[in-house]
Amino acid sequence: MAVAWNRLIRFVATDGRILRGEPILPSPDFDLGNTTAETQLKALIISDHDLYDTTGATEVTNEVAIVKELLGPLAQTDVPILRCVGLNYAKHIKEANRSAPPFPFIFFKPITTVTDHNVNVVIPKICQDDQADYEGELCIVIGRDVKDVSEADALDYVAAYTCGNDISSRKLQRDAAYAGRIPQWGFSKGFDTFAPLGPCLVSSKLIDDPAKLHLKTTVDGEMKSDDIVPLIIDGLDVTTDVEFVFETNRFGGKPSPKKAFAQGASTETCLRAVESCAKAFPSWKRTDADQKRKLFQQLKHLLEVRGDDVREIIEEEINCSKLWSHINLQDSLGLIDEAAALVTSDALSGTIPITRNHNAPALVFKEPMGVILGIAPWNAPLILGFRAVVAPIAAGNTAILKGSELSPRVHYFIAQLFQDAGFPPGVLNFIMHRPQEASAAYETMISHPAVRKCNFTGSTPVGRLIASRAAASLKPVLLELGGKNFAIILDDADLDKSARLTLEGAFLNNGQICMSTDTVLVSRSVFAAYRKKLIVLMKKASSDISAVITTKSSERLRALINDAIAKGADITTGDDTDPSIIPATIVDNMIPSMDFYHAESFGPMLGLQIFDDISEATKVINDCPFGLSSAIFTRNHYRAMMIAKDLNVGAIHINGATVHDEPTIPHGGHGDSGWGRFGGSWGLDEFVHTKTIILNE
Repeated sequence: MAVAWNRLIRFVATDGRILRGEPILPSPDFDLGNTTAETQLKALIISDHDLYDTTGATEVTNEVAIVKELLGPLAQTDVPILRCVGLNYAKHIKEANRSAPPFPFIFFKPITTVTDHNVNVVIPKICQDDQADYEGELCIVIGRDVKDVSEADALDYVAAYTCGNDISSRKLQRDAAYAGRIPQWGFSKGFDTFAPLGPCLVSSKLIDDPAKLHLKTTVDGEMKSDDIVPLIIDGLDVTTDVEFVFETNRFGGKPSPKKAFAQGASTETCLRAVESCAKAFPSWKRTDADQKRKLFQQLKHLLEVRGDDVREIIEEEINCSKLWSHINLQDSLGLIDEAAALVTSDALSGTIPITRNHNAPALVFKEPMGVILGIAPWNAPLILGFRAVVAPIAAGNTAILKGSELSPRVHYFIAQLFQDAGFPPGVLNFIMHRPQEASAAYETMISHPAVRKCNFTGSTPVGRLIASRAAASLKPVLLELGGKNFAIILDDADLDKSARLTLEGAFLNNGQICMSTDTVLVSRSVFAAYRKKLIVLMKKASSDISAVITTKSSERLRALINDAIAKGADITTGDDTDPSIIPATIVDNMIPSMDFYHAESFGPMLGLQIFDDISEATKVINDCPFGLSSAIFTRNHYRAMMIAKDLNVGAIHINGATVHDEPTIPHGGHGDSGWGRFGGSWGLDEFVHTKTIILNE
């Protein structure tokens, strides 16, 4: 049986009595928090003093009182135990390299921290001297009879919800030594101030799913925290008047009812981000390499600690497998590790070239360029988000990460991680924008004198626009664009291995990878045997295919499939029981008139073509305008090397999948797949320019 009331307020009535009541809302959208004596809000008085009674002894009466002053819904005497569950609690302990207490997620606060609505929140002196952490919280009021209940049944015992505000010191959370012998987590939590912002308790029967609630924290009229995904400028979360909704967790091709909100940057906000980076650049440029290395090492440590958290976000936002989120995390750790090593290596060292006059030597320095704009896509959001900014920052630049509207929480996570690792404010700023404002936001930033280069990972059509607008401002760009990637199966190939790795290259992350295998060119003598093995593996793995990222993507893929069928292709699919999901699809009998013959699928499609002579396969690949990745399967490595030298692509994987990259090797494409290289020392060289100093007598 539920509590007797739907909403409960505690208030001073016009006759001076302190009462509890069910507010009579003048309208459905009435804001109780703005109640004053002038509001003349009416409430039905609640009898008895047991807030949580479910027996019927406590009831909402017909007696009406008028509210003079709104108090907090809970008095200190109503809260015998204030127990908190901190989702970040154990995380802070691990980040500080401290030993965790026996129950690291649960801590207690004194009931004296329960204060009335609109009472000033006391900010401890230690928080005033350092950056205070303002966090809005959902507060759950639990019934007395909760003991040893299962997690699945836990919400059944919630009596009501309200809101709270938590204020603590960032210094105490980050610096394990600051609190001395007192564990930093307990010390920090002891200084927290908790205040029900109320202004009421809301019965759980009115809230079917608390995950749908939108929680904001406002201090003195200024927004301090919001479950909206904010921007980050100059080390601080930034909210604007522009926001958009993005839907997460697309299962069965249908948007989940779970939604999140993200901030959009106006052109003015973009300018703020650029100017913040420009201000931070001179100091960061002069920061010792040893200090930079330590910061990158701390960045890696924090990512290891928070790895499970960000993997969950990745899987929710882009609807990917646990394998793909694992690959994102591990590749990101490797990328940061390599950056930390390169910072103090000779990768950024200059040279002393020969000059005509040995008494006038020339010194060639590698110097950072300035502010770098990094635009990251959604499909591998963690690794490609880090890749957009790690090398520029390691080379001594400051950077702006422009996140994707399809993975805003992952990209915000990256920027927040830099802040928590101790990188100075302005070294990395984070912005997003609504799709319709992409052009104005990019134009604003790339035309700013402080922005010296842009790197972009995404589609070829957008890459053309990025490059042309940068050229108008005489700014270079690094482009990693689309890929129509091929695999060649020679007559002496290991067919089991070939089938396994081409399948992996085609269908990992539903084929939504720039390096995904689109077409397999197979020697006629082994085609039937290879195809049979491929189909068997595809049928087994087809259950791993899920919905592609958007409805628009699904419609584009269906159009490619239908066009191929109409022009004579034979189609073999995996599990196609769910009509809302594009199944793993193999296309036989491909001919040049088919759209899929030329277009990058960026989905779970794989074409098969037969060749009689290797020159035919080489011509097919080199006639394709894309040139990102390819694979060759053979037992003859010398033969593979000779073929590889003839292919106009950025990377050739001999007896490996087309989907492969490492932080120590260059990565990039030819032709419509872009230009420039990420990875290793080549990636650092993209974000420095040379300066020559000649020493004369």
